Amino acid sequence: MNKKIIKRRPNETQADFELRVDVLLADVDFISVSYVKDENGESDQAEVLYF
Repeated sequence: MNKKIIKRRPNETQADFELRVDVLLADVDFISVSYVKDENGESDQAEVLYF
């Protein structure tokens, strides 16, 4: 199992970030995606576990 961290780009909205992660994972067999959120509920990165 592998772990990949996808970082949010500067000035990227939360919705755009989540959409970009979904598109990147479209062809990958993954186990889980977790978004690391700050106190405002915004994600700076996503952690993906995949084969």
